[in-house]
Amino acid sequence: MRNKKIFLIFTILVLVCGLVGPILAGSLEDKNNNHLGEPFKYPNLPKGEHTSDYVFAGEPKITVDGKGEAIIRFETIIPTSRAKIHYGLYLPEQEIKVPQYRIEETEDLKKNSRSHTVIIDLRKFEKQKYDICNFKEKGGVICYRIEVSTPTMEDQSDFYDGRFRVDGDYYQLPCVIEGPFVDCLTKTSAIISWETDEPTMGTIEVNGKRYNDDSHSTHHEITATGLSADTRYEYDVLSNGIKDFKSYYLKGAPDSKNSNFVFAHMSDSREGVGGGERARGGVNHHQLSRFMIDAYNNGADFILFGGDLINGYTTNTEDYRMQLQAWKDVSEQIGCYIPIYEGMGNHEALMDTYDNIEFDKVDDDESKSAERVFAEEFVNPHNGPEAEDSMNETAPTYDENVYYFDYANTRIISFNTNYGWCSNPEEYGGNLEGYVMDGQLEWVKEVLDDAKANSEIKHIFMFAHEPAFPNGGHLRDAQWYSGKKPYVIDRRDDLWEAISNSGKMAAVFFGDEHNYSKTFIDGETPVYLDGSSNQNFKYPVWQIISGGAGAPFYAQQKAPWTKNVRSFYPGKNYCLIEVNGERVSLKVLGYSGEVIDECPLKPILSHGIEATPIPYEYDTAWRQGIADDGSNWYISGKNCLYKTDEDYNVLGANLIPFGRHEKDGYDLGEMGYTHIGDIDYFSGLISMHPLKI
Repeated sequence: MRNKKIFLIFTILVLVCGLVGPILAGSLEDKNNNHLGEPFKYPNLPKGEHTSDYVFAGEPKITVDGKGEAIIRFETIIPTSRAKIHYGLYLPEQEIKVPQYRIEETEDLKKNSRSHTVIIDLRKFEKQKYDICNFKEKGGVICYRIEVSTPTMEDQSDFYDGRFRVDGDYYQLPCVIEGPFVDCLTKTSAIISWETDEPTMGTIEVNGKRYNDDSHSTHHEITATGLSADTRYEYDVLSNGIKDFKSYYLKGAPDSKNSNFVFAHMSDSREGVGGGERARGGVNHHQLSRFMIDAYNNGADFILFGGDLINGYTTNTEDYRMQLQAWKDVSEQIGCYIPIYEGMGNHEALMDTYDNIEFDKVDDDESKSAERVFAEEFVNPHNGPEAEDSMNETAPTYDENVYYFDYANTRIISFNTNYGWCSNPEEYGGNLEGYVMDGQLEWVKEVLDDAKANSEIKHIFMFAHEPAFPNGGHLRDAQWYSGKKPYVIDRRDDLWEAISNSGKMAAVFFGDEHNYSKTFIDGETPVYLDGSSNQNFKYPVWQIISGGAGAPFYAQQKAPWTKNVRSFYPGKNYCLIEVNGERVSLKVLGYSGEVIDECPLKPILSHGIEATPIPYEYDTAWRQGIADDGSNWYISGKNCLYKTDEDYNVLGANLIPFGRHEKDGYDLGEMGYTHIGDIDYFSGLISMHPLKI
């Protein structure tokens, strides 16, 4: 009997150790070896520097002698050869504020130097053949570009763009050197922000009403109130009572009951390959300018920009700021008319380095985090989550990089997949690239729940940088890590379950991969290495990657979800999204304005049909959709609602009256359709879901 008891106790101990031991070991392993989300733990190594992308050490200093000569002084971080200055004027009547360079001057420099001085003669613009803005009488705004060659940095050329202002007697006046920008637009208010080259009292005048700064400053943010929805207003910016050289306009957001608008999404405008303006101060100036102006001319009411604005990855705060300012040199061209909402990517990195270990800088008496500087350089909504508790004092801010805003019947959510970054967080604390931390995830869920309960919100869009389901260029990181980090996959799933369960999500936009892809994600999509799916992805959602605003291209790679990639394009691209009441459509444009992809995004069919143009003699707007099961569905490319016999006749076909219709086991919802030959054509509010029989 005693031996039986001993054997029983031994068996229980084996079972307990066998079951509990691995659990405890796993917990200890997570606790002792995975420091993700904890405060930074800096190694005992020398601190390094990395500032390879920007040559200019701060902004140039401008003085005008009152006789028509301007002296431009500037410093470079390394000795460079003599500089060349291109300078000219602005056209007040030109809608897009683009510098009109006309004259060149070369620095008188005998040997390479860090200190530079160039004298330019402004009196040349008094000549009739050069005076495009009544300069001789009233003066004007002088635009200039400094070009330097850096022999110790692979002989690359670098540029700095600036401007200053003089009156007709060559006295220097306060000048708007950055902006203005329309920010945080609602149907009743807007913030106008800008920078001046000296402290001034700023004023905006909107519809005859003036709004003033509280004090003198070089940075200005002033809110205009009392606007009316969907109404255009002209506005002026004044510095010490002096108007900027041109007027601008803005338009109040539409009312939720009259929701018809267009917005653009683009990402990854960091330096490209090709030299010149493709690699200017950490920015592909050439491509970014082209796409932003194109989006504006195509009717975009606002732009979402999903990170990697710049090259970044610098240890120098001034370098980081100047790269962001180089980006704003481009975005101001249309940002003076429509809002641009910026998010952060992995290249928005301002860091401390120890050998090859890199940390996001922290906010203290000696430094500022990348997130803090980003918030100082851009104006976005202040409604994000608090900093992550787990990182204690090393946690950066979420302010103005994680936020949401409502526009008409739509909620837009910016979230940050590159917060509090460390190159090895499992050992040194901080956060992993692509990982959404606990506090931010809970905030996302709360904002989604709020939108779900809000009857005025019909659509939700989210945008961030690192894709949940990468397709070409970043399968080894993003939110995937080749499927080999279980905690990364678990967090991706937590996030996507919240996204898919919202029921109002139209699409989630990402960048990071320098291409375009459109992937259909639902409860049947393979999302794991073994090819299995996640049944908790309740409603289908489009993932759209559009990272083609300037960075070098990536080709497509194989992933578990590759068969659900409905479109892929490796070239430069950006997206235009049209919201028209209940319907949402997508158009993707390439470098020369060609249409890469075009399809409806909502209503989404439960099998995720692919909308592709087909020739049809009655109406070219009809589209054919091919479901996952191979069946063909035909829908109107514009999801138009035809309500009268006259409208039916425009199509050259008689639509069966509206009502609920069923076909092949699917509930097609309230719609009209016609039958021509062996093909069914449908039009209306399509909501294709399996029938519950």
